[in-house]
Amino acid sequence: MKVTASHPYNADVDTVFALFSDPDFYSKKFAACGAKNIEMLEFQADGPSVQFTIKRDMPANAPSIIKTIIGEWNTLIQKEDWGGDPGEEYWNEFDIEAKGTPVTIKGSMMLRADGDGCVNDVELDIRCTIPLLGGHVEKFVAEDSEESLAAEYDFVKSALQT
Repeated sequence: MKVTASHPYNADVDTVFALFSDPDFYSKKFAACGAKNIEMLEFQADGPSVQFTIKRDMPANAPSIIKTIIGEWNTLIQKEDWGGDPGEEYWNEFDIEAKGTPVTIKGSMMLRADGDGCVNDVELDIRCTIPLLGGHVEKFVAEDSEESLAAEYDFVKSALQT
């Protein structure tokens, strides 16, 4: 199941990428969005090339039938790989593994200059490998992901104002 979002910012592309390439920013963002036990497992940065893996526990807030499949809390392992052309655009491929669940999320982001600001286009591809209920699980995860993307967007906008 696909989820897409487009997040415009009133800051230039390099300013927003500076946040997206700061390991402390991710810890603060995920904590503000309800995560606990946040741990940056690895982080490497060389100019516009940034790779990292971060782990966090997130509440599922799922209906009871889906909680039997994915649990009440999920440990998410998120791997991101950024590259880019400073001043123009940055791109990212990422994978999110929900440990112990049949759910995977693959995604991409394109952070691009747009006038005096920039836009971050996000696409998620959510998959659940179990038969019959898999579609219901994907739908729940998609709706939950949309809420998470909105909360993360609000956090980024707030961080840019400070």
